Amino acid sequence: MLLCLVVFNYCLSIQGWITPQKDSSTKYSFHQTFWIQTDTATGSDGAGDVVDIALHTNIGGWITNIFWRFSDWSYHIGSCTVDNHALKLAIPPSAVANKIWEITATGTFLKITCNGGEVLYFEYNNNFDGRCTTEVRNKIPAFVWFFAKDGATTKFTSESVECKGYEADWERRHLESTTSIPTPLLTGTKIGIRCQEGYELFGPNTITCFYNSTFSNVLCSNCRYEDIF
Repeated sequence: MLLCLVVFNYCLSIQGWITPQKDSSTKYSFHQTFWIQTDTATGSDGAGDVVDIALHTNIGGWITNIFWRFSDWSYHIGSCTVDNHALKLAIPPSAVANKIWEITATGTFLKITCNGGEVLYFEYNNNFDGRCTTEVRNKIPAFVWFFAKDGATTKFTSESVECKGYEADWERRHLESTTSIPTPLLTGTKIGIRCQEGYELFGPNTITCFYNSTFSNVLCSNCRYEDIF
């Protein structure tokens, strides 16, 4: 089970976020990946404590709806799962309300991460009555639409954000990269890290340029002075 981590922003503020209109004629474009913010606490079971969105093609055709609850982490994908609360996102209980979800939707799979931890990977050939492959698979999502009963989503962005401004923090914490860092360094790029000579790494040795110009796992990776005597 994956922990839904809170990663504090030490680089740039979150860019490109908007407050989405819900249950309107407005659809929001994206290319494979978009991000949403929620501030609903885990375990909340109010009527609006859900994420409820729909995916559309580039000509506006309906593909599927995606829904999950904060009360029990059950989820539903239209035409692909049974809406019976049996399927659960892989998130442990957490009192932290502020979460950022990365949603990648293609013609063959749906992937959702929460604050950097993968909570769902669903291939559209996994279905209960065959409609997932005939009605959803191979349709390329280009727009997302928000239902009125989505009371959890507060912000939306489809911008790929560049990670920068991290060098001083890494130097202070005695971290350095083991792989070449591309320019620009965009969301989703993975980088290997290690400690400078004389220090030992505790925590993950791979980090990812994250949703808000920070890095996933970087606060979990620490360098400690290596006492050789």
